[in-house]
Amino acid sequence: MTRHGGRYLNLLLILINVSHEYPIHFRPLRESSSELDDIFARQRSRVLTRSLTIQYDKIVYLIEPNDTNNRLIGKPIMVYDYPDGTISIKHCGQSLTYYVFDKLRNVNQAAIIDNKRLSAVLAFVKQSQEQRENT
Repeated sequence: MTRHGGRYLNLLLILINVSHEYPIHFRPLRESSSELDDIFARQRSRVLTRSLTIQYDKIVYLIEPNDTNNRLIGKPIMVYDYPDGTISIKHCGQSLTYYVFDKLRNVNQAAIIDNKRLSAVLAFVKQSQEQRENT
């Protein structure tokens, strides 16, 4: 035990001397606030398809078509999901302009009920027309 303690003591003394020369806990932040936001965001890598789309969290994102973005087809891009709910799509630190295409659109329940009633009305009209033709 004493053999190991001496080895660790030497290592500790080296670390103490280094920390006096370079006080790590007092160094200023080198990252900007936007870089810190990116660091603390949930980051996911996605591959850009030929149609300039990616899918993240059950939503399809359409990347704006231009020459720069066309060169990114098949390459990985990063999706940043910030804690406040905003999304950012970047490639090598450059933000990409995108549009949201939500596959899980909300369906208006009243429209479904109206269509069901309409189908019942159309069935009644068809039946009454058949009765008129038979008489």
